[in-house]
Amino acid sequence: MKKILGLVFSHRKLGNSELLVKEIMGRVPGENSLELIRVTDMKLEPCRACYYCLRHPECNMKDDFNFIIKKIREADAVVMGAPVYLLGIHGYYKMFTDR
Repeated sequence: MKKILGLVFSHRKLGNSELLVKEIMGRVPGENSLELIRVTDMKLEPCRACYYCLRHPECNMKDDFNFIIKKIREADAVVMGAPVYLLGIHGYYKMFTDR
């Protein structure tokens, strides 16, 4: 059984991003373990450029980033969905990828 993780970077519950992530996850063939995380419901702080992560396997900041990264590492596949507002990526997605 494969573990499939869905990450939604939208504040709109059951919005287009979440619906698309769920649809993709549900269409993966075979019997799979599905988990969905709404990243916008979690606490994420902007990167402080402390470079702690270059010397250690985890980030030093006290937020939910390490929890999300742990889930990604455990997953066999990750499906991410994020809305585009004003021709740019969503702020939570940007904070997440900066970390």
